[in-house]
Amino acid sequence: MLVFWEKGYAGASLADLTANMGINKPSMYAAFGNKEQLHRCALEWYGKHYGEKNLEILRDESKPSGERLEIFLESVARMQFDKNLPGGCLVSSSVSETASGTLSADTIGEVKNMQVLTENRLIEFFDKAKANGELDQNFNSKNNALLIALLIHGSAIMARSGKRIEEVRAAFALSLAGLGF
Repeated sequence: MLVFWEKGYAGASLADLTANMGINKPSMYAAFGNKEQLHRCALEWYGKHYGEKNLEILRDESKPSGERLEIFLESVARMQFDKNLPGGCLVSSSVSETASGTLSADTIGEVKNMQVLTENRLIEFFDKAKANGELDQNFNSKNNALLIALLIHGSAIMARSGKRIEEVRAAFALSLAGLGF
């Protein structure tokens, strides 16, 4: 996963992948089938261990919605800027690669499903905040979920391009204020 996260699908060579896993090519093929299947396993693992962890923050109803959204974005930023990780977001990098022609239709579908899952969780979050009276009934949950997704993908690029986490936090705070939180 870390190799794909750092180098992308196209940039991750079989030599990089097998060296990182401490196995030879025949063992990699026996365990995963091919590089693409390994990439899909890496995406799945990433989703379970990073994506879901962050998305669960939105479901913790012990805090007001604005606070949960702020904690969610902070958690995303900490992961994207973590010096022990490649930086950015594996899903964001994979989304960029969907247009490259290097990924199969199945893998592109997997990446898009991960995007839709995040957007749907955000829509659900905003709809609940509206139902609880924390947001105006005219608040557009879908458009604002897309705004948050845009912030997440944008901050992933910023993390990889050398920006400081404080700069991204400031942009997140500005966006939260604009949303009414």
